[in-house]
Amino acid sequence: MVLALWVSSALAGAGVDLNRASASELDELPGIGPVKAQAIVQWRGSHGSCRSLSDLLDVPGIGAATIGMLQGRAYCGWGQGSTGASAADGVTTAPAARPIRIDVNSATIAELLELPGITEGHARAIVAERVRGGPFASSADLVRVPGIGPATIANLGPSCVADAHR
Repeated sequence: MVLALWVSSALAGAGVDLNRASASELDELPGIGPVKAQAIVQWRGSHGSCRSLSDLLDVPGIGAATIGMLQGRAYCGWGQGSTGASAADGVTTAPAARPIRIDVNSATIAELLELPGITEGHARAIVAERVRGGPFASSADLVRVPGIGPATIANLGPSCVADAHR
C-alpha cells in the first residue's frame, strides 16, 4: 500500500507527456495556450514524437522562454507514439524513466536547455565560457559563467556533469 501511494504521488508530479497529451491538456501548461497547443499537436503529426523539450523549438511560436516554463512540468515520453491519447482517454502509462546527464563540456545550447533552471541566455554563456576558458572541471565550476551562481548550480543536481577529458 505504501509503495502504491509512493508510485501514485511520483507519477502525479511527473508532468504532462508531450507525446500523448491532447490539445486541451497542452493548453493547461504554462506559456502554451490554445494556439501553441494546436501547433504542438500538428508538429507531432508531421514530425512524430519529441525526444526532448528542446525539440519543441521547431514548433512555431515556441522559444527558449516557453521551454523554460515547461521544465519540470512536461516531458517527452520515450518509446511512446504520438497518438494524442491522454489519461482522460483511459491511457495511464507511466513515463519511461530516463536519467538526464548533460555534459557541459560538450553539450549544445539545445541540450543545455534540458538542465533545470538553465535559460537560453545561460546556455549561450556556458558555451561562450567553455570556448574562452576551456573545459569546466566540475559542474561547480559553472560559477565562471556570468549569471550562474551557487543556487543555480545546486538546482542542477546529478543531471549536470563535466567530463573534463573531452
